Amino acid sequence: MFKNSNTPLWLLFAGFLISGGAAFYQFLIAENYIVFANVVCDPTQYSCFVGDGETTPMYYKEVARPASNIPSCVWSGECAVDSCWEGEPLCEETYCEEGGEVICSN
Repeated sequence: MFKNSNTPLWLLFAGFLISGGAAFYQFLIAENYIVFANVVCDPTQYSCFVGDGETTPMYYKEVARPASNIPSCVWSGECAVDSCWEGEPLCEETYCEEGGEVICSN
């Protein structure tokens, strides 16, 4: 079938190289993934989740947004983004709804 016995090995190596390159591009260059965060929430305006105050804020909402929409200052810790921008595609803010084991502020 193959005249050179190393051909399947080279094809396998090329497949790994292409797959690794595609993953590198998707995650590090295009930032094509969703970031989930628990962000401080104002319980006087919204129904917020109740956290423990240590590993999560005391009152928080859940925000899911594409990594490509997050400003670089957030990654360095110089600023915080606490909500989606108006009209931002694929960004979702989730507030607490009563039911189950979830504790809400309102």
